[in-house]
Amino acid sequence: MIRYANIKDSERIIDFIKNHWKFDHIFTQDKNLFEYMYLDKNNLNFVLSETKNGSILSILGFIKYSSVLRPNIFLALLKSVSKKNDGLKCLEFLINKKFNSISCAGIAPEVKNYYKFFNFEVGVMKKFIIINPKFSDANNFKILKIKSNSFTQPTVDNNNFKIVLIRTLKQLTSTYSSLSNELPLSNSINKSLDFFLKKYFYNPYYKYIFYKIKTPSGRFSSIIVMRVFKHAENSCLRIIDVIGNVKNLSNVYYPLLDILEKSNHEYLDCLIGGNDTSFFNHSGFIDVDKLDIVAPEYFEPFLREKKEIHYCSNSSYPYYIFRGDGDQDRPNILKKFDE
Repeated sequence: MIRYANIKDSERIIDFIKNHWKFDHIFTQDKNLFEYMYLDKNNLNFVLSETKNGSILSILGFIKYSSVLRPNIFLALLKSVSKKNDGLKCLEFLINKKFNSISCAGIAPEVKNYYKFFNFEVGVMKKFIIINPKFSDANNFKILKIKSNSFTQPTVDNNNFKIVLIRTLKQLTSTYSSLSNELPLSNSINKSLDFFLKKYFYNPYYKYIFYKIKTPSGRFSSIIVMRVFKHAENSCLRIIDVIGNVKNLSNVYYPLLDILEKSNHEYLDCLIGGNDTSFFNHSGFIDVDKLDIVAPEYFEPFLREKKEIHYCSNSSYPYYIFRGDGDQDRPNILKKFDE
């Protein structure tokens, strides 16, 4: 039997994760995190495949981006111990519910054909970075792995775009509301304001930083969500999400560089998948795939190595996927708030 889970299934799902995925998975240690991500009133955003006697064979978690009847959703936590393709049947169960779109960031390469079978677009996310010129010696980098003289600091035209720090909830909500005209043109998979605030402003585990892009005409076109990542006394700044006009990231190189220099972060990066990313060309951002640079993806625990992040989507509209989509930017290690 395949069905939606409810709150009474919480312990059984956590035990399944513990016994069949990873014994010390973060959800086995922090039920509050599990419920923060998946509890939906009295339901859990999971699909279960069970035997006739109620034993779980497969789980497929998902995250709703709004409370409308058929929202955009992102998949997470697909695990099956069945030999009868029950994991695939869980995915088919969700597809048949006719959600506005179904996407996933961080899919395992070996299951790409699952998604291709259902006509999902599948790809690899790209990473673009801005390096702080104050770190002139390669030995000063503790996070980024870079060879001396392997790149030159780019020079781009200053087009008078600015970024403005958003300091309060009132500023954030009013800016989000003002972007309503931009959202249909944003090519990002839209999130409701309630979901956006829950995920980023009220997040009990991470502290996010919010900026808005100001065009030369004085209009605000986008919200950039960022977070500081730390390792070995150094730090980097990472773009987690963008709401509004995504392409205007290509116009804010100098404002972002100014933040890096003042805050002494090694670099800023942006992980992005989906639409054409050629707007980053000549923007000041560096495509890490074109240079001998390693910008680590994982910090919990820290791994100083490249990691390909695969994604998929059945969106019928052009779209972008960011690090904050799905469950990619969640804790993997139990620790204090934003430690």
